[in-house]
Amino acid sequence: MTGATDNQWWAMSATYNRSLILKKQLDQREIHNFVPVRHSVIVKGTRKIKKTMPAVANLIFIYSSQEKIKALKAEYSYLQYLIKKADGKSMPIIVPKDQMRDFITVANSTDDNPTYLSPSEIDLTKGERVKIIAGPFAGVTGIFKRIKGSRDRRVIVAIEGITAVAATSIPLAFIEKA
Repeated sequence: MTGATDNQWWAMSATYNRSLILKKQLDQREIHNFVPVRHSVIVKGTRKIKKTMPAVANLIFIYSSQEKIKALKAEYSYLQYLIKKADGKSMPIIVPKDQMRDFITVANSTDDNPTYLSPSEIDLTKGERVKIIAGPFAGVTGIFKRIKGSRDRRVIVAIEGITAVAATSIPLAFIEKA
């Protein structure tokens, strides 16, 4: 088990859709964080405005120590742990560093709007575990399967119980079984 001073990726909720506001504040304080976003075009009158919006409402990942997370929770009353049940207890969700690195890589791809999936939209037990060996996603590990609304199979990186992101089409030559 990691100590209270070890940095980890914490899955958090910034209630009332304040994740982008909190992200900006954490960026100013140089606290590493990540909010999955999507880009939308909104028409106001005759103008088209490109707007960045959270892909998953209220979700923010913060890379920090347990001590600093507790201090942030005290400072920002709307910041809450995302929890999972384990052995009858509620435990904060901590995302492994490798999994978070892969998730961020796919989410920040050159594709303007990566495909985000909710846990109910995808059954990862039916896919094949693969590793991408070449191209912009080299080193990413995920599940290779077809998703609803797509003709081809994609590599999906999931944060269990929270969300998943699907990479754009990847040539089969770039993929090997993990």
